[in-house]
Amino acid sequence: MTKYDQSFKQRMVEKYLNGEGSCESLGQKYGIGYSTLWRWVSAFRAHGKAGLRKKRERYSADIQNVGVATHVAP
Repeated sequence: MTKYDQSFKQRMVEKYLNGEGSCESLGQKYGIGYSTLWRWVSAFRAHGKAGLRKKRERYSADIQNVGVATHVAP
């Protein structure tokens, strides 16, 4: 599964909203699924730019270790 950054998602959504093509045609041109682009458009309409952010962020090893130490410590 390919991951797309927020700026790429925003550019694709703007192209769609500006009438530069359908989800199908833009998807073919840029190598993304039309349903993926449609989800981005829907998320953008509902939540603005925040809707295009990653939903899950990975914690750094340091933060993970602090969390484990906190839960394991007596």
